[in-house]
Amino acid sequence: MPGAGVTFSNFAMADTGTVVLESTDENIRLATTLPEKHFVLVDPATILADNLAAAEPMTAFHQGAAPKFIAYITGPSRTADIERVLTIGCHGPRELHILLVDNISGDLLEN
Repeated sequence: MPGAGVTFSNFAMADTGTVVLESTDENIRLATTLPEKHFVLVDPATILADNLAAAEPMTAFHQGAAPKFIAYITGPSRTADIERVLTIGCHGPRELHILLVDNISGDLLEN
């Protein structure tokens, strides 16, 4: 789909609908900021209750090493900085779509 980015979520948080993406790959960062639409693939097994519940799995995932990039995404980008007028999609995609896919892995997107 032209103008769309597709990424894989490492974790998601049920209380806020937040998806967590970690990658040092520049293509992932581009896919989360440049296109008009961002599709995030989430394995339901990775949905946690809240941010506190995500702390331990994220630490284990990185084995103590800090990643270069972590994005917590809770909806389309929005700002009211310019003349206090709400603008959606100013600093990223205008649309965020979360797709639940069983037994998914990051390897799927690499192929």
